[in-house]
Amino acid sequence: MSEASKASAASGAEPRRDEHVQVAKGAGLTGIGAVLEGLLRYLSILLVTSQYGKSAYGVFGFAMTINELGQRVSSAGLHDGVMRQVAVHNAAGEMAQVRGAIRFAAKLILGIGLLYGVGLWLLAEPVADRLPEEGSEDVPRDIVVQVIKISCFALPTTALLMLMGRTLRALKQVGAQVIVRSFVQPLSRVALIGLFLLLLGPKNLTGLAWAIVISAGSACALGTLYVHRSTRWLDPRAKGELNKREFMNYALPLIGVDIVVFFSLTADVFLLALLNQDQGAMGSYQAVIRLLPILSIPLFLFSSLLTPLSAQLYGEGRMDDLRSLYRTSVRWIFAISLPFAIIGFMWAEPILGHLGEGFEEGAPAFMLMAGTLIINGFGNPAGYAVTMAGHSRLTLMNAIICLIVVASLAYWLIPIYGILGAAIARAGALLTNSALTLTQGWIILGLNPLHGALMKPVFAGSIAGMAVWSLAKAGLLGNSLGAAVLAGVILSAIYAIILSMLGLSQQDKDVLFAGSKPLHGLTRKIGGRLGR
Repeated sequence: MSEASKASAASGAEPRRDEHVQVAKGAGLTGIGAVLEGLLRYLSILLVTSQYGKSAYGVFGFAMTINELGQRVSSAGLHDGVMRQVAVHNAAGEMAQVRGAIRFAAKLILGIGLLYGVGLWLLAEPVADRLPEEGSEDVPRDIVVQVIKISCFALPTTALLMLMGRTLRALKQVGAQVIVRSFVQPLSRVALIGLFLLLLGPKNLTGLAWAIVISAGSACALGTLYVHRSTRWLDPRAKGELNKREFMNYALPLIGVDIVVFFSLTADVFLLALLNQDQGAMGSYQAVIRLLPILSIPLFLFSSLLTPLSAQLYGEGRMDDLRSLYRTSVRWIFAISLPFAIIGFMWAEPILGHLGEGFEEGAPAFMLMAGTLIINGFGNPAGYAVTMAGHSRLTLMNAIICLIVVASLAYWLIPIYGILGAAIARAGALLTNSALTLTQGWIILGLNPLHGALMKPVFAGSIAGMAVWSLAKAGLLGNSLGAAVLAGVILSAIYAIILSMLGLSQQDKDVLFAGSKPLHGLTRKIGGRLGR
C-alpha cells in the first residue's frame, strides 16, 4: 500500500488503493488509443461501404467472421491461460515461468493456426456457398472464394497477436498494447485499404482482404518485439520453465470457453447467412456489430489492467482489495458508458445511414445493442474476476448456456424479424452471461456491484439525456452524423457538470486524476512541439 493509502486509512477515510490508480492510469492511456481506434474503425468501415457497397461489405464481414473463428480455434484459450500465468509470476519476479508459458502457448497457437488455415483454404468453395448470388449488386462467387482464401494467410498472425496483446496486459505494458492495437493495426489497415482501392479499384475485393492480412501481420510483429523486450522470450539462452500439468489444468477448459464464446457471439451471423441468405442484409448487420466496439470503449478502457490485477489480487489473497477494485471499476465503466449508450440509441439511424444507402435498416438492432452493453459493463468484470480466480470450468458452463440461448433465439427470430431477430438473439446471450457472471461473482468472490454511488450517473444521465432529446424535438439538432457528434458533446458537458455538482468521493478524484494524466502529458508534448 502506498503512503497516501496508509494516511487515508489512518484518518478513517476509505483507503486509496494503488490498484485503483494503476487501473485508472491504464484506462487513461488506453482511452487515448481507443478514441483514435474508434475513429479509424468508423473511417475504415465508411471507406469500405462507400467504395465497395453494402453487399460487398456483407461478404467481407462474413469472411472476417470465419477468420475470427480460426483465430479463436488457433489460440485455443491459451492466451487467457498465459495472461493469468504471466500476471501471477511476473508479480513474483519469476521470469523463467513467464517465458515458459509464452513459448509453450506460441508454439501451439502457430501450429493450430497453420492447420486451420490449410483446412479453410480447402473448404473455401463450400463456405462461399453460404452467401449465394441473388441480386445484381451481389459479389460474384469466385470473388467470395478468393477473399476467403486470402483471409487464411492472416490466421496464424492474428492468433499470435491476441497472445501478445494478453501478455502485454499481464505485464502491465498498457502503452505498448495501445500502440499495437490502437495505432499500428488500424492506421496500417486504413492506409492499405486506400492503397489497394487506388491500385485495384472498388470491384476487386481481394485488395481489401490483403489489407487486413498485412496490417495484422505488422501489428503482430511489433507486439512480439515488445513482449520480447520485457521478457526475452525469443532469446534461446534465457531459461524458460513451465509446470505444464498445472498450466493445462487451468487452460484446457478455456479452450472450450474460447471456441464456445466465439460461437455464442457469432451464431447470429452464421444463422443470418443460413436463414436469410441476403448479402445486403448481412452487410447492414455487419455494420452494426463492427460499430459496437466503439460503444464498448469504456469497458475496454478498464479491462486492460483489471483482468491481470484480478488474478494478482486473488493469488495474493487480497479479497477486500479485489472487491473494492471491482466496485470502483464497474462504477466508472457505467458512468462513462451511459453517454455513449444514450447517443447510440437516439442517433442510431444517422450513424448507420452515413455509411451508405440501406444501412439504416440496422438502426433498431443498433439501438437494442446500445442498451444491452450498459448491463454488460457490470457482468464482464465479474466474469474476468471469476475466470482469473481459477474457475475456468464455470466459465465454460456459462459459455455453453449462452450459445444455446443465442442459437435458439436466432433460429426462431431471424426468419420473422431478419436483422432485428439476430440482434435480439445476441442481446439475449449477453444478458444471460451478465446474469450468470454477476451471480457467480457475488457468491464466489463477494463481488457486489450495487451501491448508492451508481445513482449519481443515473440521475445525471437522465437529465442530460432529456435535455438533448428536448433539443432534438425542438428541431435544434438535425438527423445527421454531425448532429449526433454535436449532441454527444452537449450531453457529455451537461452530464459532467451535474456529476461534479453532485460531488465525487476522494477515491473517485484519485481515479479521475490518475486517468487524466496521460492526456495531460500528451497535451503538453503537443503544445511544446507546436511552440517551437
